[in-house]
Amino acid sequence: MMKTGCLTLDLEKTKDLSSVLSLKKILQVEILGLLTQVSDGLTDSWVYSDIPLLPTVAERDLTYRSAIALKLGKQTRWEQEILAERVFNALMNRTFSQDITNPIELEVQLIDRVWLTFILDCSSLQVWLRALFHQFNSRDDLNKRPKTTGITENAIAGYCQYAHARASALLRLAEQEKILPLLPSTESVSIVELSSPMRSLLEQMLKVIDHQPEKTPENCLKVSKNLSQALLFFEQHHRLFHPKNQSHNELAWLLLINTRAILATLLLTKLQIPAPDEL
Repeated sequence: MMKTGCLTLDLEKTKDLSSVLSLKKILQVEILGLLTQVSDGLTDSWVYSDIPLLPTVAERDLTYRSAIALKLGKQTRWEQEILAERVFNALMNRTFSQDITNPIELEVQLIDRVWLTFILDCSSLQVWLRALFHQFNSRDDLNKRPKTTGITENAIAGYCQYAHARASALLRLAEQEKILPLLPSTESVSIVELSSPMRSLLEQMLKVIDHQPEKTPENCLKVSKNLSQALLFFEQHHRLFHPKNQSHNELAWLLLINTRAILATLLLTKLQIPAPDEL
């Protein structure tokens, strides 16, 4: 048994990596705000991060799956099925301003009367990646950084610097080939399939954006290394410069652009080392 509906969210701009347009955080905040309609006082002590959401990247979409009804059921005598349906109905009945400047649409499913899923097809994923690009593009700390520097003595950090420089080289080549800058597109990309390298890169991006790394240098270095590995794997195995594929290859370029910006932020603000465009 499954119920389906559509949810419209507003992608609000934020200024730092700790709140950088995380779809997970936006969904968690939205769900938390509606829980008072499910049961008064049930979640008074909750914060948005208490809302369970697990991402899964598939060939055609990004899905966040929530066991919110199971978690709520442990704190009340209500049946899980009733709680899940109440949350689903609250999401479907919510009102939103018609003045939303940056809307994004998700398909919502109530599966087996307990599980809630939030699905972004490739079109919605592209909307989010474009918003993320505009956010990063407006940041002075990324735009005014030194462009050329040597590699640090730390081997792992140097590997991350190399990955950043490699991504920068690809973007320079794309500008020379007139592929970039990306122009606003009205073409639907909902039928595009995410290649394995794209999925791997998106998964690592989400681990940084949705699960902010702890402030220890060791953990930040590990996260940066994993992101760099996914970036270089993507560069080696995904055909970015496919002449017959540019119309719907925008997703791939947006993934590359945003990954470079995220990696630069990790290097500059978390690890306190340069993020070079050239070595």
